[in-house]
Amino acid sequence: MFIAALAIATGLYESGQANIFERLITQSMHPDQQRDTLGRLFNLNYFILLFLIFLVRVVVQIVIACYMKLYDLNGHCSPTLPEISREFGKYCVPVVLYMIPVTIVLVIGTLCCVLPGVYLAVVFAPAVSIFVIEDASFLKGIGRCFVLIKENFWMSIGIYIVAFLIYYFSAAIVALFSGLVAGLISYFTTRDLAHTVSWATAVMTIFEYPFLIILTVSVSLQYFNLSELRDGGGLQRRLEAMGQADESAISEEDY
Repeated sequence: MFIAALAIATGLYESGQANIFERLITQSMHPDQQRDTLGRLFNLNYFILLFLIFLVRVVVQIVIACYMKLYDLNGHCSPTLPEISREFGKYCVPVVLYMIPVTIVLVIGTLCCVLPGVYLAVVFAPAVSIFVIEDASFLKGIGRCFVLIKENFWMSIGIYIVAFLIYYFSAAIVALFSGLVAGLISYFTTRDLAHTVSWATAVMTIFEYPFLIILTVSVSLQYFNLSELRDGGGLQRRLEAMGQADESAISEEDY
């Protein structure tokens, strides 16, 4: 639902900005016309599109974090769709609100010579998982991010870079092929270049964002790894389960 809304918004925005980039690059406009064109480029629809991109990325992380939380609570049994929906409804609004200031800090850090933004991106990568799985408040979750990353920064950034590359190239190949097909079909049926670009961009968006799951799952698994290294909660649970009458609580791997 969120990805479809983003695809529609992307297509509408692209169709409304036809030939703007070409006119700006060739500088064939009067300076006053260029300022007016930039105003059309960065209009209300542009900022709505940015918010939808932010929303889709956060929603994907929330859904996966809810799944993993319920999977762990259910004794490694896959949760049902109604269970995930209830958990998602509980955390969607607060986590989205929590991630707004986090994203603003990341943008500011990136503008400050890039490196602070990279460091903060690694620190705050497991933020959504912490908010959902640990049911943490905003300040507690932010503090937990810094606690988990301590002494594990380089390991984490290496994992995130590999996961990002897999996500990026997988999404780019599929999105480019699907967008090219949609663009060719649109062009040969309408002969309208602006319409073709908008259709191709919308289709590329639909096929690109599902691959975000690769990156999100990697970040969530690294959260569990960092949490185990820091707290040893999983080992403690297995030790407590040993010797109980119900041996089904212990998997074969634990023996």
